[in-house]
Amino acid sequence: MAKRRSRRKPRTARRTRRTRRRKAVRSMVTIDLPERPLAYADAIFRVFVGEKPPHKFGEIRLSQGGLDWRGRAGKRWRRYTWRRLARVLDNL
Repeated sequence: MAKRRSRRKPRTARRTRRTRRRKAVRSMVTIDLPERPLAYADAIFRVFVGEKPPHKFGEIRLSQGGLDWRGRAGKRWRRYTWRRLARVLDNL
């Protein structure tokens, strides 16, 4: 019996995988402060990531009691007291 010939082209050289260069992530933060400083008013930081158009990453609300975080489509705030936030940052 005769051998069947394959229709594939013979491989001449192996292709190497090209690595993509990662672009540096650029972010933009906007701050909403009350027009007149109040003793108990919160400061809200809106965080955006990306260049054109920037996408909303989340919001940070600073208050006397601690820090609150809400993701871009989050409905509830995640609360961090100052003591808990210090523990988290110390472990980084």
